[in-house]
Amino acid sequence: MRRLFPLVSLGIFVVVVLVVAFTALPDRDGDGGRSAKREPAQSDRKVLAISIDGLNPDALTKLGPAKTPNIHRLIDEGASTLNARTAYEKNITLPNHTGMVTSDPIDADEGGHGVTWNVGDPSKSISKDEDSVFTVAHEAGLSTGVFVTKQKFELWQRAWEDDIDLFVPIDDHAKLVPEAVEDLADEQRDLTFVHLSLPDVAGHKSGGMSPDYLDAVAESD
Repeated sequence: MRRLFPLVSLGIFVVVVLVVAFTALPDRDGDGGRSAKREPAQSDRKVLAISIDGLNPDALTKLGPAKTPNIHRLIDEGASTLNARTAYEKNITLPNHTGMVTSDPIDADEGGHGVTWNVGDPSKSISKDEDSVFTVAHEAGLSTGVFVTKQKFELWQRAWEDDIDLFVPIDDHAKLVPEAVEDLADEQRDLTFVHLSLPDVAGHKSGGMSPDYLDAVAESD
């Protein structure tokens, strides 16, 4: 039987939530030991990473389980923290999200990925030597998909075009989420990254913790 073991990491206002969910370990055989190890490309483990851009963990406390039931379920049933931090050099979307998928800092002089800009710019790119979680998955024979609500993430597609099997940029959440759900159900990719930006947009427009912002967090949930 499969179970869901989510890991929820909630940080401060700009980039902010990374939810990683994966299936249980392979079934055990009759004598209590683990069944034979499978090749990576045939693994039953699936990873879903959801980034809710701009999510302030204080919003979850204010809204409570009644208005954000799904995030609270992940917190209650998995490993979680409400005390995560964005990268200190630049706590804006594109640099921080690139840090998420590379595990590197931002400052190139300190061995970072060097993404300091936060706009779509075809003239800018990540170093060809910079690996990502998508690179690691692909080298292990696993499939990957990326669904994002900001066009500027096309930077990732240019950097890791051989490692991202499906890249879907749609700035309309009502269209992007069904696309992601359909792909999750039909393709069963090993690693899927989904980016939602409603709180970030509402926070910049109306202010953090404003009624519109809290509505955006609830809608994201």
